[in-house]
Amino acid sequence: MKPEYIVFVIIILMLLVIKSIFDKRNDRKKLIDKLLDEWGKDSATEYHPGKLESIKAYYNSYSKENDVDDITWNDLDMDEMFMLLN
Repeated sequence: MKPEYIVFVIIILMLLVIKSIFDKRNDRKKLIDKLLDEWGKDSATEYHPGKLESIKAYYNSYSKENDVDDITWNDLDMDEMFMLLN
């Protein structure tokens, strides 16, 4: 192989590494900006009753004896808390 090709391949690889570094920094900055912009605001996600029921069914399939029961869950209005925290 000619030395010019080897140099060309090395330069291309270096450019790809540099682009990867800049993309990673840019993605991190976008994530931080999004978190700062949305911090403390209500979620735009809407939950219909069927979605909450499917979440409940999933929870019940993995629940244990000492987990929160339905009465306590409803007394604490945990559906509302779940929607706010999610």
